[in-house]
Amino acid sequence: MDGDTLMGPMPCWNIQIMGPHTLQAGEAIASSESLKKLNLSFLVNLSDATIVAIVESCKNLDALNLTSCEFVTGEGVLTLKKHRSLKELILTSCEKFSGYDLEDLVLGCQMLEYIMVDRRLRMWVPMEVQDIIMREHYWID
Repeated sequence: MDGDTLMGPMPCWNIQIMGPHTLQAGEAIASSESLKKLNLSFLVNLSDATIVAIVESCKNLDALNLTSCEFVTGEGVLTLKKHRSLKELILTSCEKFSGYDLEDLVLGCQMLEYIMVDRRLRMWVPMEVQDIIMREHYWID
């Protein structure tokens, strides 16, 4: 059973407070082909495995919010560069990836137009990497 069958087709899901049901919700979401926007902010137990499942199954996703998803690492962030329709990504209060992971993501994710990260991360991103990220096709906050 896929996410569209289980929960019905929805263009936007906001499941910030799922508590112990995060894994089950993540599996259902990851199998939804119609999903356009997904807010997973503050799901502190969300892992790279869920990000991989989302990338593989949510082909029409164009906006993803991972604010405060503390267990998402550089590996999970880099998985997002395989996604072909992602335009907007929010990674505030995610601290387990580097500026170089961010650079690889931006260069590899062809449709990405907007990415938001913490200012403290920007302080640690080398200027040449910031220049690449902030070229005319991208906006970074």
